[in-house]
Amino acid sequence: AQRWDTAEREGRLSRVTLVDELEGRRDLALQADVLVHPEGLGEQRSLLLDAMAQGVAVVASHDPHVSWLIGARTCRSVTQATAAAWHDAMTRVLESDQETAALRASAWAYVREHRMASRQVSAVLSAYERVVATPTLPMHDAAGR
Repeated sequence: AQRWDTAEREGRLSRVTLVDELEGRRDLALQADVLVHPEGLGEQRSLLLDAMAQGVAVVASHDPHVSWLIGARTCRSVTQATAAAWHDAMTRVLESDQETAALRASAWAYVREHRMASRQVSAVLSAYERVVATPTLPMHDAAGR
């Protein structure tokens, strides 16, 4: 409610959409200009990576347990849980077009280089191929036959 009040007071309410159960509505998140992730719970959210890969600016609470949330490289990181820190982060993302464009490009490049789903699929397929290609040892019964 407080964030809604702040957006209304600053005349930005027409630019804000709050979506309940966002994981189930990725289509909406990936059409946004900015995705705000206020909880640093150590959760690996693929939605944030998808957003970065689509060029959506991410503003996230600092989370030392999520290695790819890198302040000024993949997201605008909010290191203090204060209204002033969030206001500053959101103001910078919404009002600094050049800085935000650079952040989007940097996040996209990071995801492309380090977090491509196709690389994960390729690694899993390679592992399966190695397992299948490895000769199996003959099975013997307890008597050694």
